[in-house]
Amino acid sequence: MEITKRNELIRCQWIEDFVSRRNEVKSLVSDAMAMLERVSSLTPGTIGLSSVFSDAKWYSLANKSNGKPLREVVIKAALARFDQEGWRELIKRSEITYLMNTVQTQRMHEQISTAPELTEENIRATLFFVFG
Repeated sequence: MEITKRNELIRCQWIEDFVSRRNEVKSLVSDAMAMLERVSSLTPGTIGLSSVFSDAKWYSLANKSNGKPLREVVIKAALARFDQEGWRELIKRSEITYLMNTVQTQRMHEQISTAPELTEENIRATLFFVFG
């Protein structure tokens, strides 16, 4: 079967919806962090919201994690969580586990924590691998 035919074979609206939702999550989290950063810069340092923001470790602009601004770490963590839940939903909806024994199913669920980004290409590659 040609690749183009395979792509059409597994083209499902819910796959496109997952990818679209992931991209929207990325955009919204990034926008929210930028808005909080702007609020912090507009608020005087000794009163109001800036003192609240500076106490919040998840937001503090001065904090870094492994040399990266914490903002990037928060965005990456939000996307990783979304991807993990998306892969769980993909497994559930595609019924892949019905083709696997218990050990294979357990391995697949364990690998979700290190699964690749939830992109259309990665979803298709996974489905091609399993359903060939």
